[in-house]
Amino acid sequence: MKVILSVLCLVLLGLSSVRCESTEFVVDITDEDSFSTFLAENKKATLIEFYAPWCGHCKKLLPEFEKAAEELSEDGIKLGKVDCTGDDTKAVCDKFKVRGYPTIKFFKDEEPQEYQGGRVSAEIVNYLQSRTGPAVADADTADKITAAAAKKVTVVIFQKDKTGDFEAFTKVADGMRDDARFFISTDEAMAKTLEAEFPSVTLFRSFDEKVVKFDGKIADELEQFIMDESFPLCGAIGPDNYMKYMQRGEPPLPLAWLAVKFDGEDSTDPAIAVAREVAADFKGKISIVYIDGVKFKGHLENLGLSEDLPGLVITDSDNKKYLYEQDAMTAANLRTYFTKFVDGKLESHMKSEPIPETNDKEVKVVVGHTFDELVISNEKDVLVEFYAPWCGHCKALESDYTLLGERFAENENIVITKVDATKNDAPVEVQGFPTLMLFRSGHKEEAPLEYSGERTADALETWLQKECTHGDKTAIKDEDEEEDDSKSEL
Repeated sequence: MKVILSVLCLVLLGLSSVRCESTEFVVDITDEDSFSTFLAENKKATLIEFYAPWCGHCKKLLPEFEKAAEELSEDGIKLGKVDCTGDDTKAVCDKFKVRGYPTIKFFKDEEPQEYQGGRVSAEIVNYLQSRTGPAVADADTADKITAAAAKKVTVVIFQKDKTGDFEAFTKVADGMRDDARFFISTDEAMAKTLEAEFPSVTLFRSFDEKVVKFDGKIADELEQFIMDESFPLCGAIGPDNYMKYMQRGEPPLPLAWLAVKFDGEDSTDPAIAVAREVAADFKGKISIVYIDGVKFKGHLENLGLSEDLPGLVITDSDNKKYLYEQDAMTAANLRTYFTKFVDGKLESHMKSEPIPETNDKEVKVVVGHTFDELVISNEKDVLVEFYAPWCGHCKALESDYTLLGERFAENENIVITKVDATKNDAPVEVQGFPTLMLFRSGHKEEAPLEYSGERTADALETWLQKECTHGDKTAIKDEDEEEDDSKSEL
């Protein structure tokens, strides 16, 4: 495959000024011409990653992108990437309004769409494969349905032909390609083998009740039925399905995190069976999941859980946390705990360091108990660095971030702050460290802007002066700094 791509590049070079390079399976697009050529040759479907070489998240994504590209090459699908820091690629990145890295766009027939999939190879592959075939496939054998259901929720319409409800079924299937596999079977014997009725619309899955019949109007109710039945009553959560749980429902359903010890790839902790016993009573109200309490110890500490396992905490869409504080994890105690939460009778837990006695440095310290006062309710533009004391990238940023604080120290409209996210709660979800978010004046009810540029004082200053909304945005450099700048230009 690498040889083929290299030959393609040579051919293009012979025809025009197009420049094209590649990793083993991901094509490196280097200018507007090669971008247009790549899209024209991959009309079926492709993903393009817009990235910056210094971006940590991009470096983490690249091997997954490469692995997915290798697997997809067997289907004749290619993936591409664009370095947005290059002079020749700036126009491409501006055209598609790339504001952060990495940004992934899905293209079909050269038209861009927002990528809604995950960032591990299996999710990338599934996303592309689900978009390159018909929304509803023909079910040749019962084994085909069984195999599909073992990997993903599968929905089958059993009826004599592709008339009647089939059009409405296909429309739902086309809009839910990421969520389930869809088939049609005209074989009554196959339905019987799969323990389904004929005719019917039936959902197959690998957990809880394996076969679930749909009773309702396809056009109005099937989509919601699939969403409701796509999650186990109490299932394992990890990197591969984390975002699905975070986006489940509108607004997203609260998450009950049960931290347990795993035995290899899964857990046999008795607390899981207890949670499953009561989970059906709270279906559609709470997503109940269990997680490896050792492997994901750091994440669970952020949620307020100790090292003692099993542990349990509920988080809601406002990022508030509700700890389970009973000694025994019995069905009766869990039912009471979940019921109190649903009824709004549980007190949220706020993780916070003590409020600093003095806070007069250029970079203000925020803790859990002062986040609302210093950030949310503050009428000024507030930049917050969410950091972890052990994070090497945070330590590397420290001098530039302090310098940034010094430049805006005399500005009455912009405040530079930081918070130790391992010891303090905040009403936003932080995926990694450091994370820099701007809470803009007059827009505090909206999601904050996340910074994804170079982590230097100069780059941050330029970004703040562009994005801040409140009054004067002047930053002041001291004389020593200006002298250093002038020397560096000589």
